[in-house]
Amino acid sequence: MARRSRHDPDPPHPRPAPRADKPQRNTEPATQPLGPDIYEPAKATIQPAAAPARRTGAGRPDTDEASERTLRLFYALRVPTDISTPLAEAQRALRGNWRAVRPDQMHVTLAYLPAVPPERLDDLKRLGALLTQDVAPMEVRLRGTGYFPNEGSPRVWFAKVEAEGLTEFATRLREGIQNLDIQTDNLPFKAHITMARKKGPAPGSHL
Repeated sequence: MARRSRHDPDPPHPRPAPRADKPQRNTEPATQPLGPDIYEPAKATIQPAAAPARRTGAGRPDTDEASERTLRLFYALRVPTDISTPLAEAQRALRGNWRAVRPDQMHVTLAYLPAVPPERLDDLKRLGALLTQDVAPMEVRLRGTGYFPNEGSPRVWFAKVEAEGLTEFATRLREGIQNLDIQTDNLPFKAHITMARKKGPAPGSHL
């Protein structure tokens, strides 16, 4: 399972990374084991979703107590280094007000959990282990890039991801989360790897 901040790697059999001085327009298929992590970028431990409450003049906290005790998390598949390396090379074409995602933070989000009580973390780990115990490695392919919400007004630049059975697995995972009475997002699953964020002209380079 993987850990996450508000929104939003170990390959099983790594191959030699592509030459860094040779831009990659297409990536080779990668075999990625399904072992979702509860993930929070750039942090080794789970952090509270909210900062400690501050006291107002009336002596009451300005954030409610429940928000301090929840975590913003997500299940994700880590991206192997032999795939993140050419993606990082493609990021060099970024221009304008874009912030590139670090290669070691690249992932495929399976489910976002905006408010998880810390005491439920073990339940989520058991769910991930249960759902993946009989799942074989998948062949994952990258199919070009795209933009959220659209190319005319881009806020996110991403690499498209395809893998047979991945959508079905994400659906089972979300159903399992809901059966635990833990909140998850209701957005349709769209497998992708976020490459960069923020407004700016659309990058001129595609995979």
